[in-house]
Amino acid sequence: MGTIGYNIYLALFLGCFLNSIAYQSYAAPHPASGSSALVSPAQGLFLINKGFLVKTELTNWQLSESASANKVNYINPKNSTASLSVQSEFLKTDLKLEDYAKRWMKDYSLYGFDLLGTKIFTQNGQRSLVIDLVQRKKHQQIRQVLYLKNKKVVVLTCQDESRHFSNTLSDCNQVARSFEWTDLSRPKAF
Repeated sequence: MGTIGYNIYLALFLGCFLNSIAYQSYAAPHPASGSSALVSPAQGLFLINKGFLVKTELTNWQLSESASANKVNYINPKNSTASLSVQSEFLKTDLKLEDYAKRWMKDYSLYGFDLLGTKIFTQNGQRSLVIDLVQRKKHQQIRQVLYLKNKKVVVLTCQDESRHFSNTLSDCNQVARSFEWTDLSRPKAF
């Protein structure tokens, strides 16, 4: 095979190869753009530098414009009364999950909340805590899910009007089940 034949063969091979992987590509069309599937808000990968992931894909939650360094907010365009937030903080001292929750659970009644119940569960090998609350005067219901690892606390808070909460709860639970701690020293391959 001559040089021209080899170059044509190589060009065809590379063209077919690149075309076949184009459908599986997660790269953004332009450098530093946020349109990559890997950094889309639904994938939750933008939180990886915070040490955790949450995924909102296949739910009604969309990233809200209001956020801070330690808090991310989501809205539900199909339900204007529903909200979801993910907040993180570092603790100064080591605390057990229950002790952290007890520090501020006693204050719920001061804000008009009644505690419906709590439940410890294990997710990805880590103990977590669910807290269900209702605020009867404002007809609000809230579910908080607490995750604690190495002095880092993440609180996922979902709230809605009591009459809509059972519908909102499904999406909230799906996001809560997607929670995953990440190890920044050993990034996960996606």
